[in-house]
Amino acid sequence: MNETVVRIYKELPSHHFELMIGTFLSEFGGVCPSVGDHIATWLTGDPFTYYIVRSRCFIDARGRDRGWALVVHEVKPSPPLENLLEDWLADTKFIRECEESDEDEDVPVTAPATSGAATAEKLDRSNRDPAYWTPERKEILRREREATVAALKTGKTRRPNGK
Repeated sequence: MNETVVRIYKELPSHHFELMIGTFLSEFGGVCPSVGDHIATWLTGDPFTYYIVRSRCFIDARGRDRGWALVVHEVKPSPPLENLLEDWLADTKFIRECEESDEDEDVPVTAPATSGAATAEKLDRSNRDPAYWTPERKEILRREREATVAALKTGKTRRPNGK
């Protein structure tokens, strides 16, 4: 049996639909997003683009692809949604680094020194303006996370969220 297809569409002003991406249900963990669900995806560039599912329709075209057509609408990210994505990405990086460290125990414990005038303490973490987050500021955050992971490996600190 063929795998169930999921196609995500954006409605055009002409009431026709533009295919944004086609994938398989397994890409969603075997569960089709429902009306009202948010989808954060990195289709083009940075940062992520956020969508909300407006409607969905199961299409059973006998002898052809069968699956779900999702109609989405792009939404502006709210701070809680952006924070959720930011935490998800940081946790993913943390988990992968921990998995890698289990394979290679010779990971350095010291964090690299930051370059430039700005330090991690001076960053405005509440600033959601993409222009504010220059490559240099992103690098400061990356180095701070690396230092946190290194400290966790030595047992000298806890994760910033207390876990």
